[in-house]
Amino acid sequence: MTFLDCLTELSLEIPPSVHDAAWQPLQGQASWSAYLNQVCLQTVLPWIQTEYIPHAQSGLSGSQLASAWQLVNGTSIVWNNCRAILIPTRSIDTSELRVPQEWMDIPSWVGDYYFAVQINPDDATLRIWGYTTHEQIKTLGTYDADDRTYSLDAAYLIRDIGVFWVAQQAELNEVTRSTVAPLNPISATQAEALLQQLAHPLVIEPRSVLPFVQWGALVEQADWRDRLVRLQRQSQTPIVNLSRWLQQSFETSWQSLESLFDNTSTLAYSFRQVADSALSVQRVKMVDLDRRSLLLIVQIDPDSSDRLTIRIQLRSADPQSTLPSGVRLTLRSGTDEIIQTITATDQDNLIQLKRFKCPIATRFTIELAIATETIVEPFVV
Repeated sequence: MTFLDCLTELSLEIPPSVHDAAWQPLQGQASWSAYLNQVCLQTVLPWIQTEYIPHAQSGLSGSQLASAWQLVNGTSIVWNNCRAILIPTRSIDTSELRVPQEWMDIPSWVGDYYFAVQINPDDATLRIWGYTTHEQIKTLGTYDADDRTYSLDAAYLIRDIGVFWVAQQAELNEVTRSTVAPLNPISATQAEALLQQLAHPLVIEPRSVLPFVQWGALVEQADWRDRLVRLQRQSQTPIVNLSRWLQQSFETSWQSLESLFDNTSTLAYSFRQVADSALSVQRVKMVDLDRRSLLLIVQIDPDSSDRLTIRIQLRSADPQSTLPSGVRLTLRSGTDEIIQTITATDQDNLIQLKRFKCPIATRFTIELAIATETIVEPFVV
């Protein structure tokens, strides 16, 4: 990582490991917003910690970042009583800074300073070309109701990033924030109804559907934000019908053991050993997580005329490799409640949930997650 003092702007090289880690999920369920914000945070934060403030940290935890980046562009860094909002973009246009309304009008998200960040994925560079304050954007900026953003002309931005750090060291008593009206709370029942509405497959841009006071109250709560992203993923992922497996009707992405491993494979043999009876059905799906190929294995056994016993297991596709440390395998109910979860250590080559029983028509979700990557697989019995 290098610091290039070109004129008054700050340029940083995006480390290859940061670019690769953020780029890989882009091939799956992640978005450009997630990529831009991840490389922005993981490049700028270490630089701040090294050069100026060792105790600076992300304003949101790792588990909260993934859902926030799927819904709103921008990321935050905090230290002492200061909050800096980074707004990354691929655009070459630096005529103005555009800030999503969430970072301006959700009380707990409001920042003191807002930084314009230009990212070039092709040459893996990042440029902070100016900054301003919340108060300046509110006073001198323009609000666009169509895309719910505040914009501030580049002429009002301070280009010399060094000025910012001099002011921080001098501990000036600068007015940085305008007053923001509180958002009216919404009930859990109302929130669930709104989340179901926003997760409909025909809703392309959920942040523009509801009045901002409702939308802001939803995304301010991490649990509801995470729930919305999971519902969106479920709506985009075909539901696997396990009862049909008993009639030998399978989704194309779920393969037999024989299609992945030859009959003499030790791995295939170990899978078959957990079969409860001749009626057991096992299928495997190859998934990519943390730049690794993993195997999600589901086994079902008829327990009675109206119930199935279900086993869920996660393995590395390479029998000689362990699972990525920290990968989580989680079972959620149809109402998104966590039923059970297990996390892999750096020595696990497989993890599995405790077997469970479900009546016919029961819905549940299996979630695979690590850091800011999440894969959701919805099922119905």
